[in-house]
Amino acid sequence: MHQITSAEETRTGMMRAFDGVALRYALFACENARGTVVIAAGRSEFIEKYTETISDLHRAGYAAAITDLRGQGRSERRPQNDHAGHIDRFSHYRRDIVDFFESRVRPALPGPYFLLGHSLGGLIALSVAEEASDSFAGLVLTAPFVGLKHDRYPEWLIRVIARTASLTGFTRSRSAPCAPRRRVLRNSPIRPTGYAMTATCKRPKPIRRICSARQHSVGSQPALGK
Repeated sequence: MHQITSAEETRTGMMRAFDGVALRYALFACENARGTVVIAAGRSEFIEKYTETISDLHRAGYAAAITDLRGQGRSERRPQNDHAGHIDRFSHYRRDIVDFFESRVRPALPGPYFLLGHSLGGLIALSVAEEASDSFAGLVLTAPFVGLKHDRYPEWLIRVIARTASLTGFTRSRSAPCAPRRRVLRNSPIRPTGYAMTATCKRPKPIRRICSARQHSVGSQPALGK
């Protein structure tokens, strides 16, 4: 995997969200940048998994900014030590990204600004674009999470289960029994053989090493009321 060329280009820190939740973020400056790409990561992801993407953006002449979503990575989890990554409202994701952009990204990195969202981050990016479309010159989505698909249950039933859990006080319960983190890593799509999620054999191995070294950052099943 490619590496960021200079530690001096990287600034990391913690910020407080509107409700006091601590969010970890990182800013990656680029000399003579053509603009800045703000990244909204997917579920269970964290900043270090985007090292290659950020390096590619640097080579293209763009600065980058990213935050660990609340309940993920090194951002605060509520309840504490809960690897389900529970949130009370989806709109909190949107507000976190907008506040991160206004308070950390815009003062430090040059425009124009572009929003890149992957998976869950794609859905968050769409939500951000509705509220702050004037702030971004472009929107890029990769495999955005815009629907529900399950091998056994139809989408309408999944929505009913989630809604019922929310109404009956089970919003913080896991959607499935939580496997140990080693098992989660072993059974994830990023596995030593098969590589079902990528066309290259070079990418999964370093990502597995990152996940193994930062098991505290890896989430598992989402909560029913997420």
